[in-house]
Amino acid sequence: MTTHKIALILAGGASLGSYTAGVLTELLYALETLNARSNDQRFEIDVITGSSAGGLTGVLLTRIMLYDLHGRRRDLFHVWVREIDIKQLLDKGNIPPNALLSKRVIRRIAQQYVLNGVHQTATNPASFAPDDLRLSLTLSNMHGLDYAIPYDTPEGGSFVSTFYADMARFQLKPAALPNYHTWQTIVNAGIASGNFPIAFQPQSLPHDVSSALKEYQESPQASAAISRLLLDNMAFLDGGIFNNEPLREAIKRAGDLDGERSEHTRIFILIDPDVNRSAHNPSISADDPIEEHVKQLLTMIRGESMARDWMNVRRTNNELDWRNDMLTILIDMVRACPEEQGNELVKRLDALIASIMQVKRDTFPGRYPPEYEEHVLQRLSERPEYRETYEALLTHGGTSATLHRVMLDRLTFALNAIAGLQNKSTIQKLALIGSKPEETAGDQILSFGGFFNEAWREHDFRRGRIKAHEVLPDILAVAPYGREQDVDDYEIPDAWKHFPTANFEDTDRGTREQLCDILLQRSNEVLKRANVPWWIRWPAKQFYIRGQLRAFLKL
Repeated sequence: MTTHKIALILAGGASLGSYTAGVLTELLYALETLNARSNDQRFEIDVITGSSAGGLTGVLLTRIMLYDLHGRRRDLFHVWVREIDIKQLLDKGNIPPNALLSKRVIRRIAQQYVLNGVHQTATNPASFAPDDLRLSLTLSNMHGLDYAIPYDTPEGGSFVSTFYADMARFQLKPAALPNYHTWQTIVNAGIASGNFPIAFQPQSLPHDVSSALKEYQESPQASAAISRLLLDNMAFLDGGIFNNEPLREAIKRAGDLDGERSEHTRIFILIDPDVNRSAHNPSISADDPIEEHVKQLLTMIRGESMARDWMNVRRTNNELDWRNDMLTILIDMVRACPEEQGNELVKRLDALIASIMQVKRDTFPGRYPPEYEEHVLQRLSERPEYRETYEALLTHGGTSATLHRVMLDRLTFALNAIAGLQNKSTIQKLALIGSKPEETAGDQILSFGGFFNEAWREHDFRRGRIKAHEVLPDILAVAPYGREQDVDDYEIPDAWKHFPTANFEDTDRGTREQLCDILLQRSNEVLKRANVPWWIRWPAKQFYIRGQLRAFLKL
């Protein structure tokens, strides 16, 4: 039986998480249906990476898959459509002084839909649940982590660079499900991943530095400070600030599971409800007021977190194709090389490889064990992407075949090391499920608009499910399958068809007034902490800030 492994990448999108929930609800139904009807192939989700709202959804999806698919499949709908709402986010009694919204409803949802019952035995895990699941959630570390990056000078040395993009990684196995404490850590990481800046108070989270950035050595100067932080907690913001589509992380975790032999049946699915929206601003100018420049700066920072991994994967695929073309040229060169010159070339290549690996070991201490080169050289011909190359080289046999293989081993190793392509394989199947701007209703005010209207969220949920039902047969390479019975998810009522063009003033006015009051209060507190005298604060708040907020909130 062929197992098609799936890696899911769940992008952020605030209230557009309802769209992602619709896509996932259809995916869960499709995989269970397809696994039940086929005896020669099955599907398995073994990697989930999530950012921001996608991080929270990834935690919920993991809980559903590993414990009770039949009883919990509608949890995605209930959480993203029925439960999360701006009125609960504006719970005045639970809004910290350094935030605009309360996380109380998010914690209640996490308790009800994730933590409750985790001590019980899994009753009905999904047929597509794996033996080993990797879950990664993007984070933005407010402290920053310092790393010493070596540079080449006669006297050696390094410079310190601070990284803020971070990651929480978990490994879950159905044979030994996490205990309540571990699930609490997973939940807190999910909340931290969705901690939209300013809207929510930063999330404290115990964090193992070793799970963050492994490419470089921890800076000695930072060790003591980091150790003190780890005794307490580190503060985190929304992971989508720096990485809203953690595709690269999904590829790495899939590589951990697939090992040396790349899985050519693996499918990567990126779900991003916000992917087809241009942020191009033709009207910005150097003469605009400072507040317009600040607003555009935030848009620029957010835009840099979008689609970068997607573009990098396409570039790497191209580089791998060029590498393979180069290897076919090298085969002719190896065959034409006399034995004496071939032996000399092997010596020179061995010296080059030793030099390359010495630099890598100096730069990345502990990553490359002493036997690394020998292990890689022995396994090259076994990897699927090289098999045809080696077969073409060795077809003639003869006494020179062994030397030819040794030469090709070293040429391939050196080429990969120089180009940074070692342990990389072509991504055969990379699919995107996203929406167009004119399809969803919750896009307004940084995609928070859906929180103001439950019908908008259900509309976007249905849009996501309809889209997934249309495209999944092509993505999974299967025949079309029927819709789930006894649900209304595949229809958009006529009364809802104008939702994507609805205006923010169509939402509850009282709720917008409440949000305006909170924003006014916070702005006054900021001015007060900045030692702005009251006789400036009061008119600024009453005549300028209030007017700007009311215009923004359509009041």
